[in-house]
Amino acid sequence: MLLSIEKLRGIQWQPGDGQFLADRWSEVLHHIRAGGKLCQIYVDRAGAFRVAREHGGKGFFLSIVEHLSDSEATEFVEAFWNEFVPGERIP
Repeated sequence: MLLSIEKLRGIQWQPGDGQFLADRWSEVLHHIRAGGKLCQIYVDRAGAFRVAREHGGKGFFLSIVEHLSDSEATEFVEAFWNEFVPGERIP
């Protein structure tokens, strides 16, 4: 139903209380992106990598649910960037 709304540009997918984080709902994420919609999801660091590896990452807004120190956040961004944007410097 939501995928059929032309003016709707994106969908925020949030599984119900007590469910796995959104990265574990690969089929749902695939349908959202295959339907031409952007997709905002809440994931942990491992989930961000999982989504990018399985779905390419394009068209996703990944919100990290973990509380990270500055060094943990920097380490995550560098690792993610180096895997998915190799050869380019972080802006």
